Amino acid sequence: MNSTKSTTVTSREYAWPRFWVRLGGSIDLSDGGYLVDSTSEIAKYGGRDLPTLPELVNFRALALLGEPGMGKSAALRSEAYRLKNDENFTSIFVDLRAY
Repeated sequence: MNSTKSTTVTSREYAWPRFWVRLGGSIDLSDGGYLVDSTSEIAKYGGRDLPTLPELVNFRALALLGEPGMGKSAALRSEAYRLKNDENFTSIFVDLRAY
């Protein structure tokens, strides 16, 4: 007898901030292997510049790299939605999984 298991995967989006690092930049993982909260008192003295996506509006193009399932598409969809009604910006979202 052959049984097939059905697995349901739920998609969750979390509204936590995502931080961007410049090419060649470094990140501080001294908090037990986790990224130090850039809004914390400790981060103020770390000298690291970890902007959020809305803070990068002056860049013409950005590359978002990461492992599958890290939330890259969700972050870009969220940013495209945020910019949807802003006359000063054009946001083009292309899902590269289609290619």
